[in-house]
Amino acid sequence: MGTKTRAIVSMAAASVMAWGGTSAKAQEQEKEPFKTQYILGVNFMPEWQIGIDGRRRAGNSPDFSPNVGLSFEARLTRHSGIETGFYYRNVKYAGGISLADPNTRYDASYSRYFSIPVLYKYYSRILNVGAGINYDFRFSQSDNRTSDAQNRFGLMVKVSKDITLSKGLFLEPEFHFNPFVDDGDWNEAWLGFQIGLKYRF
Repeated sequence: MGTKTRAIVSMAAASVMAWGGTSAKAQEQEKEPFKTQYILGVNFMPEWQIGIDGRRRAGNSPDFSPNVGLSFEARLTRHSGIETGFYYRNVKYAGGISLADPNTRYDASYSRYFSIPVLYKYYSRILNVGAGINYDFRFSQSDNRTSDAQNRFGLMVKVSKDITLSKGLFLEPEFHFNPFVDDGDWNEAWLGFQIGLKYRF
């Protein structure tokens, strides 16, 4: 057996032993009693508000909103938990010319929301998956009127992955889809990413 062949065989054997050791360690951890975990996170959440009924939003391209928020999770079993949080959403509606009357222009405007999700979350070593409802409370708009603020609710589905930084501290990148009811119709949605810096107690 040549030197190169022996080196390849040795590397393969070492890889198999390492994988076997990791697998055995994971199996041992699965057998240990699970203790309830509480997870607190600070999150940056860039999102786009898009139409989902095939129609473009009047006079606008998808609205980009660089949002932030806090999240809280209670991991009750090894694979199941509940997630909620409190997020700030700020949406800009671009100004332009009215489609009905080309002589009429309208100014850019803003809507500001507090967003509260309540989700069931499934945890695994590969991916975490969450699903539930989300409530958006609009607390202000650019002309400072709040009496006619339109609140809205929707569904939320998310997929994420834990990346361990140190004991208890980890990053969790996420992709989510949040269709919501606006003016009585399911015709718009939030589509976004999130990066959370989280600590597991």
